[in-house]
Amino acid sequence: MKKALFGAALFLGVGCGGEALESPTRAETETPAATETKGLLTSVRLTNGNVVEFYEMQPGEVIVTEAGQYPNPPAASVASLAPVEAYRELTGGRDVPAALAAAQARLEAARAKAPSVPLQAQGPVEGVPTQAAAPQPGGVHASAGPCDLSWFQDNFCLSGYDYQMCLTNWWGGAWVQINGADYHYSAVCPFSGSVVMEIAGQGIWSVPQGGYRWASRSASNFTFRTDITHATNSGFQFASNVNY
Repeated sequence: MKKALFGAALFLGVGCGGEALESPTRAETETPAATETKGLLTSVRLTNGNVVEFYEMQPGEVIVTEAGQYPNPPAASVASLAPVEAYRELTGGRDVPAALAAAQARLEAARAKAPSVPLQAQGPVEGVPTQAAAPQPGGVHASAGPCDLSWFQDNFCLSGYDYQMCLTNWWGGAWVQINGADYHYSAVCPFSGSVVMEIAGQGIWSVPQGGYRWASRSASNFTFRTDITHATNSGFQFASNVNY
């Protein structure tokens, strides 16, 4: 049975919603910048200032992630594409860097060897919150400034997945874990203070107030966990969309 768990330190509201915004205009590729996460293969800077990065954490484990600034629309249309196709989409069909092409070949080889788990053999998803508390003053209006609640829901709280979690106006940290995942698309956007987004085995990124970060990975039967930390006095929106 595949099981989903999630938790948080201080609850302010939950919501999901609707249609995604348009993807930004594509721009030139750039030299990978300094990052807290090793394994950066290449990156693409978009004309709106957002940066999409491609990592190989271990052979056959490729993730795509974007760092953006609210209210710039995310390049969400590439999250479900294969890494090579995502790169071509972002750059208008430019030649794919050799390192990225080789990483995708390793990814495809790893998938071919991975055991499959029939969907009908999987159990129901279960959610387990760890702690809830009263809303802070201002309630759902706390995010009217950086990282507006409705904007986040429209872009990152999506339907059509086996498991969706959308924590809005959340304070004090959160986490989600699913065993046996095949794909995830997760995002965080702080509206007060900064946070750290840590995806187990995939990366650790600092996300400032008014900025956002999403990451996606497509593989086979992996353990997915994301923690939002360093958030004792920070408020944020957090979403995770998973297929298993």
